[in-house]
Amino acid sequence: MQEHANLQACFESLGQPRWFAFTTRGTRRHDEIEYADGDALVFGPETRGLPDDVLELCPPERAIAHPDARGSAQPQPVERGGRGRVRGVRRSGWKGTGDDLQ
Repeated sequence: MQEHANLQACFESLGQPRWFAFTTRGTRRHDEIEYADGDALVFGPETRGLPDDVLELCPPERAIAHPDARGSAQPQPVERGGRGRVRGVRRSGWKGTGDDLQ
């Protein structure tokens, strides 16, 4: 794990990846995205989400609605984020160790 001074420093260390912001203000569903190797998924704190200055940097088509943000059942934010991460890993074609995503 590595700590960065800010989001830009993080992106620089990752080689300026295409990134997606998971937010209750997102307009696209997590399962509508064609994720690719090297994509970065950005999540905010559970209690308040991503700050406005981060969301302003995110292209609108990469603002992803939390998986259940529009549904009636509201799991905890960490669970919603986990669902998005698993979907991204599966769609990227990552092979892992074979039993990672069961």
